[in-house]
Formats: sequence, structure tokens, C-alpha cells
Amino acid sequence: ENRPADAKFRQVHGLAGFGSGLPLVITLQGTYSLDAFYHVLERKFLTWALCHAKNVVCISSYIAREIKKHVPGLALEVIGHGTTPQWLTMPASEDAPSVPKPYLLSIGTIKPQKGYQVSLPAFARVKKRFPDLSYAIAGYQKHKFFEEIKKMARDLGVARDVHFLSDVPEKDLVKLYDN
Repeated sequence: ENRPADAKFRQVHGLAGFGSGLPLVITLQGTYSLDAFYHVLERKFLTWALCHAKNVVCISSYIAREIKKHVPGLALEVIGHGTTPQWLTMPASEDAPSVPKPYLLSIGTIKPQKGYQVSLPAFARVKKRFPDLSYAIAGYQKHKFFEEIKKMARDLGVARDVHFLSDVPEKDLVKLYDN
């Protein structure tokens, strides 16, 4: 993680249209969008940019709530990422991962911002009522948080029912979604 480069990218990107006369539209894609609020200069710049933008779009209601904590009264829209019907009809490959059904599914890099530290204990509680339930977690596993999540699964007694899947091609994600 190279935070200084990320900060410079955000600042340069935000200034790219400044003074052009074109309307500024800001899209906040993920929890990393919130990082600027924890650095004095970046917070001032981002707050200014958000207040001067014609539109502010967040990909989740969580991001929207967090932004409003820092910039109360800001008008913004939540627009989730979409997909195409063709993606949903893609045939999975023969070696697509298989997880015992029924299962819960989470997809995304295994890092704190994704909330696995919340979903894993929730899974352990639900598993007591539905003993055949599995939990599939498909995502990049190189983040240091991955080892903490594996340990948490062991500590909760659900390690054998949590299936960590790495490097799953997009076409094979369809099979996982088709639970």
C-alpha cells in the first residue's frame, strides 16, 4: 500500500477539471474513498470538491452515510455497480470451484474494509441453526488481514465450512452466484 501515491492521485484527479467550466461529478467507488477524511489537507480538499461538485455518486449506502458524517447535508446519489445479462449467461469452465450447497457468498479482497470480521461471526451464529450451511469467500488473499480471518474461522469453530477461493476467473463467478 502506497498511501502517498494514492493521495497524490486523488488530488491530481480532482484538480484535472478545475477551471474548465465543465461540471464536476465525483464518484466514490469504495471505502478507500474515505481515507482522505483522516488527513488534514486531503480532508479540506475533498470537502471543498464535494461541496462544489454538480453530482456526487457513491457505490453503496454505507459510503453515502460515511460521507454525510463528514459533509452533513451533502446531496448525493447511490448507484451500485451493475452487470450485463450476457455476463449472467456465461458458461462456467469445467474446473470452476465447487462449494457444498447451500452457501453464503462474499466476493472481494479479504481486507478489513470488506467487513469479513462481521460476516464471519454472523455466519457462525447462523450455522448453529442451519448446520449444512457453508460460506464461500472468493477474493484476493494476499492482504495481511487474510491470516486474521482464517484464524477467526478456526476460533469460531467453522473453519471446515468456510471455503476461501482465490483467483476465480470472472466466468466462474457466475457458477458461484448461481447457488
